[in-house]
Amino acid sequence: MVMQKKQIAAGLTILAMVLSLAGCSGGNSKSAVEAGKTEQKEENVELSMICWGSQTRQEYTQKAIDVFEAQHPGITINLEFTSWDGYWQKLAAMAASKELPDIIQMDYSKVVQYDNGGLIIDLMPHVESGIIDLSDCEDSLWKSGIINDKLLGVSVGTNSMVTVINDELMEQAGLEIPDDEWTWTDYTELCSQIMEKKDELGIKWADQYSEAAIDINQLTFEMLEADCNLFSQDGNNTFGFDKEEGRKVFVHYFETMKDMIEKGYIAPLAIRDEISVNGVENGSIIRGETIMDTGHWTNQLEAMTEAAGHHLTIISMPNHTEKRVQPMRPSQLLCVASNSEHPEEAALFINEWTNNVDMNLELKAERGVPISSKVRAALAETMEEDSAVLQTFDYVDRMAAKAGELEMPEPASYGAIETLIRNAMKDAVDNGGDPNEVYDSFYEQAMTEFEMTSEEG
Repeated sequence: MVMQKKQIAAGLTILAMVLSLAGCSGGNSKSAVEAGKTEQKEENVELSMICWGSQTRQEYTQKAIDVFEAQHPGITINLEFTSWDGYWQKLAAMAASKELPDIIQMDYSKVVQYDNGGLIIDLMPHVESGIIDLSDCEDSLWKSGIINDKLLGVSVGTNSMVTVINDELMEQAGLEIPDDEWTWTDYTELCSQIMEKKDELGIKWADQYSEAAIDINQLTFEMLEADCNLFSQDGNNTFGFDKEEGRKVFVHYFETMKDMIEKGYIAPLAIRDEISVNGVENGSIIRGETIMDTGHWTNQLEAMTEAAGHHLTIISMPNHTEKRVQPMRPSQLLCVASNSEHPEEAALFINEWTNNVDMNLELKAERGVPISSKVRAALAETMEEDSAVLQTFDYVDRMAAKAGELEMPEPASYGAIETLIRNAMKDAVDNGGDPNEVYDSFYEQAMTEFEMTSEEG
């Protein structure tokens, strides 16, 4: 999640210029498009689609498109694939020339910017007409695409944060894996018990406490439990809390992190920085240096399990109170460009991506847990019991009922604020800074950044 913010800065600059110029189901089911049209087009409809991702993702996507085209011989999908590097610059350039692909793989943090420029359409009319069927999708999953009262995209997969546990080492330590209702008090008690057997287990720390969990993702959890938001939920480029509200959360977080590192409960910040560069496959839990790894995303479990060479278990993030905070987040969205000449056919493709079991057998849930319960059930039948992917399916099913309303996408200053939070963490934890003074300095710099970014916009 997780987001490579620095790599998209150039693309956002181009996009800002564009926006200112713009006005500053089973595979054989009959589609609503086919059923509702009175005039059948004789010519083939060609749609373009753009995605980012690995070579593996490209191969899976093309195979799914092949299934779609075989079942809908009147429609051809021309797929363009690129790596994350340069994706947003390329997309912004397409927007500038008003030649965006019909179907766009969109990151949640960017969807509002494309909507503000009138570059993508509201898909709700296509849901109301029956072209897109979301009846088998839990509200908390598909409504992640509703922003500013419009369905701007349909989630292609769901992510949620987890605690990853080496169950073999837990058994060796004679300890039980907690359930999803555990608290931070339970967490610290478990860390203490683990560290009592540190030498016996051959570990360095109880928990790696992944790099993702030291910054905005974890602070989002902390803020939600304090009944406020990290960022404004009304679309403004600012925080969702006042200075003194934020002080309570940030200072407590700084102090807790420092205490847990000093006790050996969690890995030092430098170790987590190293892992953020080298990837989750090289994490401390993979190397047998920790029993737990708190703060990962569900779609990372398969890669971690493969790298570890043995079973890993996932449970929820611990909470401070009985109020369970478990945000669900779309891994990506599929959107339709406003310049598309065939929005109904593009919407049909999104429907089939969501509901077509044959297509999803090819997609292999690589982008995250499918939002359709029927698709998840069909895929589950093809998987080995307790496989990594099946675990993520079960986890999302468990957490869906606990998921609250998804927060608004991050503001324009997100990348800069993330850097400031990381720097503040290091000042308070590693450099011996007074937590209150560190917070005051952070808050002042953040407000300056918000102001500068708003002026540039």
